[in-house]
Amino acid sequence: MSESNLFGEAIEEAESAEAAPPPVGPFAAVALEASIDKTLDYQIPKALISTLQVGQRVRVPLGRNNKPSKGYVVAISPTTEYPKIKPLIAIDDPRVLVGPKLMTLARWISRYYVTPLGTVLDSVIPSAVKKRVGRAYVSRVRLLMSREQVQEMLEKTKAPKRRAILARVLQVPEGEAIDLLHLAGEAGSTPATIRKLAAAGVIDIRSEVEPPKTAAEVADPIVAFAAPPLNDDQQKVMDELSPRMKSKTFSTNLLLGVTGSGKTEIYLRCIKQVVEQGRQAIVLVPEIALTPQTVRRFTQRFANVAVLHSGLSQGQRHRFWQQIMMGQAQVVVGARSAIFAPVPNLGLIVVDEEHEASYKQDTAPRYNARDVSIKRAQLEEIPIILGSATPSLESYARVPGSGSRVPGEETNAESSGTRNPEP
Repeated sequence: MSESNLFGEAIEEAESAEAAPPPVGPFAAVALEASIDKTLDYQIPKALISTLQVGQRVRVPLGRNNKPSKGYVVAISPTTEYPKIKPLIAIDDPRVLVGPKLMTLARWISRYYVTPLGTVLDSVIPSAVKKRVGRAYVSRVRLLMSREQVQEMLEKTKAPKRRAILARVLQVPEGEAIDLLHLAGEAGSTPATIRKLAAAGVIDIRSEVEPPKTAAEVADPIVAFAAPPLNDDQQKVMDELSPRMKSKTFSTNLLLGVTGSGKTEIYLRCIKQVVEQGRQAIVLVPEIALTPQTVRRFTQRFANVAVLHSGLSQGQRHRFWQQIMMGQAQVVVGARSAIFAPVPNLGLIVVDEEHEASYKQDTAPRYNARDVSIKRAQLEEIPIILGSATPSLESYARVPGSGSRVPGEETNAESSGTRNPEP
């Protein structure tokens, strides 16, 4: 029974709410890009349970009107504490845009700089990547039948164009594919004719992401040159830093040297040691110092260099980001946002001119790229080199035996000051 007054109706609603069955999991915790200061739980539809992953960008309903909004999956759980849960709409991008360590870094930035996690993740991923601008696809052809069956079909086929297609496909190494347009050109046929073979079940045609070009292919060809010999002061610095490049442990190293003293050569030598171990490096430079001459120093020494800065087109930025994510870039050179590059096997971070004010972001999240770099190095358990002729007071104060406190953390890590005086 229920009362006819307001209080009776409220009691009835509560009773009906209690009687409603609990939502069935699993559930995805989503950090929305709409600057909401908490994550929201959404029920994962059965069709998406096997494909949804942490770090993907998704579309979810928001508000009373269920307006489709975008956000990032930050956790997946079998249960939820909320009685009413809306279902997730769709996966916006099947790629895992934010890996586990970058997700941990984003959570730290959110806490330390008091910024909604969704806002942080929105700044971590370049807009060109989110919009998929410049993402090129190619159609690749693979055999579905055995080579013996295709050979038998070739012998029975009288149509010259179809014979040419089958003969060329048989030349493709087993397990590999050939570009659809290349196949059509080499066989003297058309893509439409090739697609008829796909409809017959002879071949398979799939649309795949085109491998990105390297910096060496995008830029003008540069003739590599031998590294110059180190002077005595540089050699002392390298003798101290080399063991740390090989130790795979976190350390913060302040490289003090006036302009022209040879700090960049130290960076290059340390990066070379890391690359020889099969790992990658991130080099941050102030926006004003990100010139073709600066990039050239790195492309002269390393085959695959990715560049990330605001001067790139949306398509170039997306291709470089994709190249980095695929592990094809040995070195990433860029301004402050390059610290979020999805490097799969990071081995070293270098922050040149670490005192520069341009490392501070003036819009939310208002982070200092130098401090974020130190935190990422700690999470990755790798060394970081801070270079400057006039280091910041906070960096310099940590050098003489005081230890280096990671911003926002209570734990201490050893720090060293490496002086590189002018030769």
